[in-house]
Amino acid sequence: MSFFSKIKINKPEQDQVEVKADHASEESKDLDSEKKLNWFEEEEVGELSVDVYEKNDNVIVKSTVAGVKPDDIEVVVDDDMVSIKGKRSQEEVISKDNYFYQECYWGSFARSFKLPVEVREEGAEAALKNGVLTIKLKKVKKPKSVKVPVN
Repeated sequence: MSFFSKIKINKPEQDQVEVKADHASEESKDLDSEKKLNWFEEEEVGELSVDVYEKNDNVIVKSTVAGVKPDDIEVVVDDDMVSIKGKRSQEEVISKDNYFYQECYWGSFARSFKLPVEVREEGAEAALKNGVLTIKLKKVKKPKSVKVPVN
């Protein structure tokens, strides 16, 4: 059984936002799964680009999500997996006939990936500032050497 943390990004009126980690029970996982399925009813889902690196005792995940509101992003950390889902909505409807170029992606996006190191779900932080989502995860500290008794 894995420990599950769901990070919600709050207070969209601020440039820098805080997150809360909710530890979901098995029942709420099922409800969350149903909501997620309904959230991505569109035909295509764009893949989010990410940078993942370590800095001191942390793993940092960064992704550009310009035009996305904090309420429209969901970050889930489950063991060594990170999932980011969201939706970028256009503020106005423009006919396809009126476009000269249409290169920006609008709609749902998602990205899940396995981390190369183990992290702690509790204490995870996410912030959205100037269109950049930054997720900070604490690495699990493991002893470098273990003394094994000989029988």
